[in-house]
Amino acid sequence: MPSTTRPSDQPPGAMPEDVDDVMAPEMTEEEAARARPIAEAPASLFAALPKNKGGRPRSAAPKEHVSLRVDADVLSAYKATGEGWQSRMNEALRQGMSRIRQTT
Repeated sequence: MPSTTRPSDQPPGAMPEDVDDVMAPEMTEEEAARARPIAEAPASLFAALPKNKGGRPRSAAPKEHVSLRVDADVLSAYKATGEGWQSRMNEALRQGMSRIRQTT
């Protein structure tokens, strides 16, 4: 007889392998006999499925991937500020760029 333990009943930190298969029981032989390849599914089924948009939306001003060598203490200082340190470094570079443009 299958267990009635649901994942939400598990203690915090329980790993998926600790959870019983109640939510996804093993396929019966009758279900296996009725199974068909996905290629035999009606086209209308595929038309009703949501289309994969391929991740994040494209930015109007995409960032460039660069390799930049900076002093270790500079990098450590930015990383120590926590999440978003790359954006803060980008803003500092932008401010420096403004000063450079004002002098030329």
